[in-house]
Amino acid sequence: MAIAYVEKLRLFSRDARLFLVSVACIGLAYYGGSAVLQNLYLLRLGYGPEFIGRVFAVGSLMPALFSLPAGALSRRWGVRRAMIVGMITMPLGAVLIPCAEFVPEAWRSVWILAASAVSWMGGPLFIVNATPFLAGATGPRERSYAFSVFMAVFPFAGFVGGLVSGRLPGLFAAILGTSLDSPAPFRYPLWLAAVLYVPGLLALLATRGEGAASEPANSGGAARAPLGFIVVFGMVALLRMTATGVVQSFFNVYLDSELHLAPATVGTLMATGQLSGGIAALCAPILMARSGKRRTYVTSSLWNAVSYLPLALIPHWAAAGTGFLGITAMGSIAQPTANVFGQEAVEPRWRTAVSSASVMAMGLGYSIAGLGGGQAVAAVGYRTVFLIAGVLPAAGALLFWAYFRAPRMAPVHGRAPDLAE
Repeated sequence: MAIAYVEKLRLFSRDARLFLVSVACIGLAYYGGSAVLQNLYLLRLGYGPEFIGRVFAVGSLMPALFSLPAGALSRRWGVRRAMIVGMITMPLGAVLIPCAEFVPEAWRSVWILAASAVSWMGGPLFIVNATPFLAGATGPRERSYAFSVFMAVFPFAGFVGGLVSGRLPGLFAAILGTSLDSPAPFRYPLWLAAVLYVPGLLALLATRGEGAASEPANSGGAARAPLGFIVVFGMVALLRMTATGVVQSFFNVYLDSELHLAPATVGTLMATGQLSGGIAALCAPILMARSGKRRTYVTSSLWNAVSYLPLALIPHWAAAGTGFLGITAMGSIAQPTANVFGQEAVEPRWRTAVSSASVMAMGLGYSIAGLGGGQAVAAVGYRTVFLIAGVLPAAGALLFWAYFRAPRMAPVHGRAPDLAE
């Protein structure tokens, strides 16, 4: 496996490598910084799971609202320029949220919600265009490996960032002479995380191409977009991302408020889960080659669903960590598999549309998880919420298995994609 990766890595273009550097910086800043500490910061400002869910929902609504405009802007600006604008926007909200302490209390909630929206507003411009950019910057031989590395970079960076960021509040508490019950020790690490977007922006600026499709469109294909494919692909993504959104929103809140773990322990558990996700993502192309994309996606999604059980049923840090590890690992196999499947199953001209549908589904799913999950946690508790979340990826796997069959897929671009069973 290692030799195969080395051989495929040598095929990566300069733009693909620089793109992965920018992704690593996002992973450090968000998955290793904001995702670990932001909710803990909000808890120390006196907010509960309902408001924290609302913050996550408002932010994640931005991809749902702007994914289609992001695709349209890429046709005018090019995918590279659209990604650069997104990279400029993302750190703005990340800087503004930790400034909430200095805002009058009457306006503090509005400030946090607005800052969350700004932080997520640049996401669609980057994420929607990242998939077609990478698809165009790679060839068929290395593409599945490139997408797996793409998905592995996020959790690997999150692993490093999580280990560091979980310990920074204790360091700043000692420097400031305050306790970890104060928001101040969490403010400075969040600002430091926002700075990590800068080298990612510089790497993106150093790219040269626009990620133009490396394979010509089928001249005999239909002029109309494959709407049925896009709608069902988006529905599958919606189910998966709603479940993921529950964990993104409330896992660290659950560890802090219910299991009463220290920030360093929270960071370690989240970092360990991210590490498992990175390793699993690197295994995705091997699994795709052996079992086919359809079976790989379905199997990983079903195991993803099973992984919610220890998190939901056993109120202990070890069970929570085990469940998070499984959720992250299986999701890290399912996501690149879905990305490669979606990009290869349609003509190059429809790749941005497929990516837009996926990002819109992510935003809607995260918003549903944030708004509904916060209210549900207050009403019925974490156990029921985690159990409901576990049902969703299983439902998505069944829909994917039933709909994306070779006979149905053949008309999408004149030939059936790789659906080896």
